[in-house]
Amino acid sequence: MLQRAFAAAALMVAGLCSAFAADLPIPYKVQPAQRGVNWTGWFGGASIGYVSSDVSSFIGTTTANIQLDPSGFEVALHGGYDYQLPNSNLVFGAEVTLPLLRLKDTQNDPLVAGASYSTKSNWAVLVTGKVGYSIGNWLPYIGGGVGFINATGRAIVPGFASVDSDNTHVGGIFVAGVRYMLDPNWWVGLQYMHGEYSTETYRTFPQFAPASDRNIGFSTDAVALQFAYRFTAR
Repeated sequence: MLQRAFAAAALMVAGLCSAFAADLPIPYKVQPAQRGVNWTGWFGGASIGYVSSDVSSFIGTTTANIQLDPSGFEVALHGGYDYQLPNSNLVFGAEVTLPLLRLKDTQNDPLVAGASYSTKSNWAVLVTGKVGYSIGNWLPYIGGGVGFINATGRAIVPGFASVDSDNTHVGGIFVAGVRYMLDPNWWVGLQYMHGEYSTETYRTFPQFAPASDRNIGFSTDAVALQFAYRFTAR
């Protein structure tokens, strides 16, 4: 009889323990930490975009005001290095851009038949630095730098003269943009760039220098879609 009582008590205790255990919350399972995007590394790629220029106007052969604004689509190569601070979202970087297409514009003198003025860019080197803040796969950033643009100005008056004059303009650059990491090796981005360039002297007709010299400066605005490959993805 006593054995049966002990057995019944044991079964009752076991049942209560099981019921109590069933009511306990399920222990939280700690998920393994996922590795975030790291922007550190060398990169190189290409971009395509639209560039608009605003060239300071000048007086033509007589009293005509000439305005040259070379604009259009442009392809460029770019490359650089990004460094993301350890255990931080801050990203610092440097980049060099080499435009491949030459922009040009020609305007006829409205008062002298056949006379025209034109300008074209020959080459450019744009060097910029930036600071960004990594948000998941996104990297918004701002920055600045310096640009060098070589341009040719041409003045033509039929039967009188055709003169070319080259100058290299130096200017300050402001950039802002955002990048998106597609995978550890590829990113795409959208960038806006504004440049203000130095005023240089262009000689139109040496026979009448310095009266015929023109001091010309310009600014540029560009929006580009960028693609890049990261050589040292981490």
